[in-house]
Amino acid sequence: PFSNIRLCYKKEDPAQEHHLKLLRTVGITAPDGRREVFKAPQAEGRVRDFLAHAGVTPQTMLVGIGIGCGKNFRKWPIERFAEVADWMLGRYAVHIVLVGGEEDEGDAARFFAMTRQKDRVHNAVGVFGVADLPALFSRIALFISVSTGPLYIADAMGCKTIDIIGTDSAVNQAPQGQCIVVQRDDFPSCSYVMYPPECSPQLIAARMDIPVAQVQDAVSRLLSSSYVS
Repeated sequence: PFSNIRLCYKKEDPAQEHHLKLLRTVGITAPDGRREVFKAPQAEGRVRDFLAHAGVTPQTMLVGIGIGCGKNFRKWPIERFAEVADWMLGRYAVHIVLVGGEEDEGDAARFFAMTRQKDRVHNAVGVFGVADLPALFSRIALFISVSTGPLYIADAMGCKTIDIIGTDSAVNQAPQGQCIVVQRDDFPSCSYVMYPPECSPQLIAARMDIPVAQVQDAVSRLLSSSYVS
């Protein structure tokens, strides 16, 4: 009975802008669309202890890789993440932190079985909860992931991000900060949530078939040449 205003979502509109329009119906006419998250005080100690135990100094440049994905249809292959990681470790003076939930531990094991320079890759999968991520991302310079919650937390904390956006449109929900969206422009966008009848399994698979070279190019553009080893 309280739902008395209908606001239709238009395909390819920014999702955030659509939601903020709802506030205007109750007199909030100039909402700030900037995303904000805050660090839990106890999380900073957990992150500091994890990095110290891994032998990571405060001067070490960290790149995060998020292998998790709530929806299997938009996962990027683990072997491609591993290939990007080995390429980065061979080219840049960085360490990599693998990020994910307990449900991603199997994929993390596969990732480590494929990577060659394991001494500079640190497994945080299943270690940190969502409340800990702002503290972790405050220490990470670049985060690479498909479109998941941690990607937006990283963006809100000021990380550079690479969004392997897959099925969705960049206009719908890309991060707001220094971000490069990696997607297949030769296939139409296909939001599984917003217009599922157009999302065939074949189209979804084609949209997620993103070459490693595209992600490598995004890394090169975001990491300063001063970090080349």
